[in-house]
Amino acid sequence: MASKPFPFRPFGACLAAALALSTAQPVRAENDTVTWKQDVRGWYIGVDRTTDDGCFMVTSYDGGALLRAQFFPQEGDFGLMVGNADWRSIEGEKLYDVSLQFGNRAPWTGNARGLWIGDIPFLVVDVPFEGDKANKFIDEFMRMTVVNFTYQGDSIARLKLTGTYVAMQETMDCQIQMFDAGTGGDPFRNKRNSGSGADPFQ
Repeated sequence: MASKPFPFRPFGACLAAALALSTAQPVRAENDTVTWKQDVRGWYIGVDRTTDDGCFMVTSYDGGALLRAQFFPQEGDFGLMVGNADWRSIEGEKLYDVSLQFGNRAPWTGNARGLWIGDIPFLVVDVPFEGDKANKFIDEFMRMTVVNFTYQGDSIARLKLTGTYVAMQETMDCQIQMFDAGTGGDPFRNKRNSGSGADPFQ
């Protein structure tokens, strides 16, 4: 799949722009999470101190689904996470063959890793900034109105993307200021059952 330029601000350029920022927006620390903005078009935006201060945005849906988009500065990746409390069979760090599709764009396919955040299991789709992949991925995430996650041929989460354009811009601004503050890293460096239950990974 051919990549295309990120139409807003390439993240590498964001790092250079961060050097010109003179003030950092105040944040409020609570354990491992820092609140950046409580509500931006329905998304909570925060800083994950356990991932070298990677900024993230997260929202919830009817039915228990959660969607979280996050920068991972140490790994040089961008991650999109889908979670649901019903997916109890997900194992931390286990790889799951999934695909996701933004609107009518070509699907993204590959391995997603299992991750538990508190009591909620997630699948994390990691996309590297290398080769402009993450920029293209973020572009689609911001522009499209729906994302569909598929596991072994079945849709497991089809979620509306509302407010992602504005919320993602705020998340990028958050990450810029984390780098400006000197707290971040370098972003460039089994078959399941019949599927009748709520947990498709059992």
